[in-house]
Amino acid sequence: MRKDLVVVGGGPCGCFLAERVARKGFEVLLVEEHAQIGKPVSCAGVVGVAGMRELGLRAEKFALNKLRRGLIFSPSGEVLELDRGRTEALVLDRSAFDRHLAERASEAGAEVELGTRCVEVKGRRNPVVGLAGKREGEVRTRTLAGADGPTSTVARRSGMMGRRRFIRCVQVEVRAEAEADTAEVYLGSSSVGLFGWLVPAGDVVRVGTGTLKGDPGRGLRSLLRLLSPRVRGEPGKLSFGLIPYDPPKRLVGGSVLLVGDAACQVKPLTGGGIYLGLSCALRASEALSLSLERGDPSLLKLYPREVERSFGREFAVGRRVRKLLLALSDEELDALVKCLAEPRLREEILRKADFDHHLTLLDPFFHNLPRLLTSLGPRALTRMALKGMIGPDLREV
Repeated sequence: MRKDLVVVGGGPCGCFLAERVARKGFEVLLVEEHAQIGKPVSCAGVVGVAGMRELGLRAEKFALNKLRRGLIFSPSGEVLELDRGRTEALVLDRSAFDRHLAERASEAGAEVELGTRCVEVKGRRNPVVGLAGKREGEVRTRTLAGADGPTSTVARRSGMMGRRRFIRCVQVEVRAEAEADTAEVYLGSSSVGLFGWLVPAGDVVRVGTGTLKGDPGRGLRSLLRLLSPRVRGEPGKLSFGLIPYDPPKRLVGGSVLLVGDAACQVKPLTGGGIYLGLSCALRASEALSLSLERGDPSLLKLYPREVERSFGREFAVGRRVRKLLLALSDEELDALVKCLAEPRLREEILRKADFDHHLTLLDPFFHNLPRLLTSLGPRALTRMALKGMIGPDLREV
């Protein structure tokens, strides 16, 4: 059997990519290891309204809540409130949203095979994909897309995976008192880990934590203790997930490409990957379609060029700021949040920030960098300078 494109992974990015290429009339096979699209879910499911409209997706149909306000809590309880008086984001029913994208792919002509794993990739110029599960055997394909998540088999088997660390996340659904239009973020390395969140999702809230080191369950227990006066009843469904921390060696190798979590296409500051992954999948679909039309695998290199042009600076700057934030103690995080909450700086953030493009959020950060860094105190500045995180003029991060 020979296909024009095999897509491994039936999450949002894989389904969106398969649909876009299938609509061009190419033979596309989408394989997903789970028996159902959209399960299991290990995601808070928050997406920006503007980003979904930009991609032509009617995500409002799958919204459990609309978010207008965000609260960022420091370890000691300092609060940065962000509210522009309009709906900024949606909390999705991820299972339903993912199934919708899979149905679109199928309607476009893509063949969707569930309960089927990719276990081998032979060659990168003319890939042969080994499958196991409901569908067994090998499939020859002109092109191959790995949309199979942080531990991507395609990335590993094709030699494209570099150093790979993960933010380990755990999330639970629970009934609790919460504002339906407000998402909450909790900071504190000694308590919640890298970060924690509370997101209202219909009749329940999704409470979770993520950490680069150690046990995320410890952070979740700590956050649930903090929220205990608001919790009503016992925690319900528990889920686990990984957010990729390190990008792969490359996005394209021969006729193989990576997209979504497999390509570490997530927001560095929050780990959110739906909008960025879908946006990169759109660019991948354009390069794939052109390559297949002209029979020229070298045209796949247009994909990483477009990703770099659109999001390169956002990835690079976001990762450097994330590294800086990871180096802060709880006391320094308190000072930073308190400084960001000052009226003038808060208004600048609200004026410039874009939910889907964090580079706009970082503009006020860099514009006020000397002041922000100074608020952390001399010990933090000395430590960061010794580690090479900041330059002597406090502007080089």
